[in-house]
Amino acid sequence: MTAAFRKAFRESRRLNLWVSIGLALYSLFVLSIYPTIYEQQADFNQLLENYPPELMSMMGVNADEVVNIADPGFFLQLYIVTWSMLILGVLVTMQAFNAITNAERNGTLDMMLSYPIPRRDYLLARMANTAATILIALTVITALILGTSAAMPEFEVDTVNLILAMYSAFFLLMTQAGIAYVLAALVPSSRRWAGAVALTIFIGSYLIFGFASNSVAVANIRGLLMFNYYNAGDIINNGIDLGNLLVLGGAGAIMAIIAYWRIDHKDLAV
Repeated sequence: MTAAFRKAFRESRRLNLWVSIGLALYSLFVLSIYPTIYEQQADFNQLLENYPPELMSMMGVNADEVVNIADPGFFLQLYIVTWSMLILGVLVTMQAFNAITNAERNGTLDMMLSYPIPRRDYLLARMANTAATILIALTVITALILGTSAAMPEFEVDTVNLILAMYSAFFLLMTQAGIAYVLAALVPSSRRWAGAVALTIFIGSYLIFGFASNSVAVANIRGLLMFNYYNAGDIINNGIDLGNLLVLGGAGAIMAIIAYWRIDHKDLAV
């Protein structure tokens, strides 16, 4: 398993590098405009008051909640964390299907499993590589935010809560990775819809959750949506909610167990 992980990590090094650079540059650009927003926060807040409830809901704000755009937690959640999570969620989904489905189609899985490595060890190695990819990206973003905020006295944020908020995203992303690995382990490679379903679950969860506070029907299924259990702004301002982490961690673990069990039963073209 260790050798399989090293191989997967080595193959992902360029992806990890460029994704980290891209997210770091994006975060740096967004943080560079914070001083301007801070100085003009009254005007921006007045503009937010006129936003429709649906749009505010997409920002993670309840209809009756008063927000300050210069609040570091709200600012980070709105402009950096949300988009970074969506990008990384798509990335880990692609990693899962590249590890199994696409590898099966292009014949590399055939070659890999010709070595004395059990399917389940191969799967665990790939999952560990996905976890490493997530942690590297989160570390880069967190370090950049901490470093940049230190140079901006107006950006007052609790360092511990910021770190907890960023690394809590690991559980959200690993839940999505688990869903992708389950579908890759269950669905034959000849089927072309599994990847689309995995992405629809993730992006759909974000979009539907955004409208949850404005629709009674959607609010009733709020607990089934993974974005219901992660909001970086809330963690930065109010501290971590261990219950939410347990839900995400448990869901991710269940998905990993299902994928681990099913991979040995899948009819691979090898």
